[in-house]
Amino acid sequence: MPNSDDENAALRSFLEAQQMIEEHRRRETRQNWGIVAFVVGLGAFLLWAYVASRPAEAPPSPRTTYPTGQYQTPARTQDPRANDSDGDGISNIADPHPSDADWDDDGVKDGIDPSVPDPYPGSQTNDERP
Repeated sequence: MPNSDDENAALRSFLEAQQMIEEHRRRETRQNWGIVAFVVGLGAFLLWAYVASRPAEAPPSPRTTYPTGQYQTPARTQDPRANDSDGDGISNIADPHPSDADWDDDGVKDGIDPSVPDPYPGSQTNDERP
């Protein structure tokens, strides 16, 4: 067996080369997983930063658009007296027909609707008060 040493050397060389290739593959796989982990972590951080920079809830639109193109600004307030344009202490939102309205357009808030009969005849109105 004169070729046995050559065959053994070739086999050893082949096995060493195979070992080096396998080691290189393992190292490359670890590097690839490291790159994947880095990219996923970076993406998670950027998503967190984006979500954290946005307001928690979009503010409500200050105006409502109607089909005619007109705008109406809704009254949004915590203090009901802030919407009390007639001064009766009740918000106009809760009191769409104020009690002290000027029904006869004489400039005096009389609070009596002439189309509704007075349930208490002879009672004083703002017009009759001194």
